[in-house]
Amino acid sequence: MYDPERYETFKSGSKEAIVTHVPELLADMGWKIGDKILDYGYGAGSTCINYFVPMAQKYNSTIDAVDISDAMIAYAKSHHPHLLVRYCHGDINDASFPFKQEKYDKIFGICVLHYIKDYQKALHRFYDILNPDGEFGFIVYGEGILFHTWEALGKNPKWELYMQGYETYLPRWYENKEDVGVCIRKSLLDAGFDIFGIKIEDKALLNIISTYAEVFMALNPFLKKFPTELFPELKEEYHNMLRSYYNVTPDATSMILTHRLIVGVAKKLAYNASKLMEY
Repeated sequence: MYDPERYETFKSGSKEAIVTHVPELLADMGWKIGDKILDYGYGAGSTCINYFVPMAQKYNSTIDAVDISDAMIAYAKSHHPHLLVRYCHGDINDASFPFKQEKYDKIFGICVLHYIKDYQKALHRFYDILNPDGEFGFIVYGEGILFHTWEALGKNPKWELYMQGYETYLPRWYENKEDVGVCIRKSLLDAGFDIFGIKIEDKALLNIISTYAEVFMALNPFLKKFPTELFPELKEEYHNMLRSYYNVTPDATSMILTHRLIVGVAKKLAYNASKLMEY
């Protein structure tokens, strides 16, 4: 997320998923005193402060929160500071990750795995930095419309200058036109996890086109490259892409948005025969 103010104002879809499913994830996990928590891809910090901090307080824990967006880090530090949380910049898939030597008991990837191109590598890294019997809780969006908009903008002569490198942000399941639920399940198992609970939920919701255009602009990793005087045109471009994708009339103001949520908890067992066999 690259425009935290815009995102926090318009994030109706992800807010519903978080309010509904994060408490379920917390309840499905086994907690103990002193659990060390990693919140990866925390965005604006509201999920961390509203859900993970109360658990840290209850279990005398601490939280490392890591995100790749400097704008989100600054927003979280300003709006959601807390003594139990360290907000830091880093990418789990490269050397910028700041806590390489740390081990965690709980890792959360809430609405973030679908933004990671090499999500398979990320899951391996999460597995590696979990303690034995540590748990990974996740929510993944399986709808490709966001990535479709990046691809469409990147191939449009009017916008391609500002979207150079968009391909590095397209997850492999989207590029390969694969089922995201199947991919996430397989990648968790390949990384060594045992899946203790996974739910795939298809939802259809009536949404205001202008609201989703604002959300998609906030999520565009190249937004700062666009001249601000072009924002009205860019927003209208998003309106048109959404209308076309969901096959509604050119003057429509709302649409039925369908998306797939993959929600679950995976565990790094203290004894994993398949991992031992690799050695």
